[in-house]
Amino acid sequence: MQEKTPQDQPQGRLLEQVDTAAQSEEDSELMARAASGDRLAYDRLIRRYYRKVYATSYRLLGSAEDAEDATQEIFLKVYKAARSFDPNLRFSTWLYRISLNHCLNVLRWRRRRRWLSLNALLRPQESEADGDEYASLFRAQVPQPDDLLEREERAEAVRKAIESLPEKQRIAIILHRYEGMSYKEIAEVMGTSVASVESRLHRAKEALAEKLADLLEIDLQVDRETSGRNRENRRKD
Repeated sequence: MQEKTPQDQPQGRLLEQVDTAAQSEEDSELMARAASGDRLAYDRLIRRYYRKVYATSYRLLGSAEDAEDATQEIFLKVYKAARSFDPNLRFSTWLYRISLNHCLNVLRWRRRRRWLSLNALLRPQESEADGDEYASLFRAQVPQPDDLLEREERAEAVRKAIESLPEKQRIAIILHRYEGMSYKEIAEVMGTSVASVESRLHRAKEALAEKLADLLEIDLQVDRETSGRNRENRRKD
């Protein structure tokens, strides 16, 4: 198959590529100015990328408060590392890599804290009643099947399913599904090959389909019922 020349490509796609290249060049210039102490250049980068960094942090950490803290700490790291930034790199890729590493460190710290807290809970209690109280607390945190029918809790079920994926699969699916990154961009952020990204996404989608099978069946059933009613209404008309 003959490869398309720039003249063959849609005009919109060409303009998008030009805009992306221009922004990347401007980002590098702003970083160079920030490295020399230009606070306005640094503030401009924050305004440009704050929402994206916050959104990524929120999807990885699952908490608005943690995402807000992480976003501020990430941009502080960007400021401190401004002089070591390689202008040959795309700034957005470099920023995502810093964001990713920071959020993973937060998650590791959180898991360690949870493990220590669980150890404290599992220590022998002075009274049997205390143990019953903790058991009730854990049972109360188990979601009920009927709750999954509610829109917000179905979204929560999806979030938890993604959260339960192995770390590399979870990151790949978040960057692809929510950040709209291409396989190549994800590979650059994660420091791996495009083939590895494809494999991780494939396994992640298979795992999510299995974990969310009940919800998918509910959606399909609703679609079938809606389609049936629409066909019946058309026949009546």
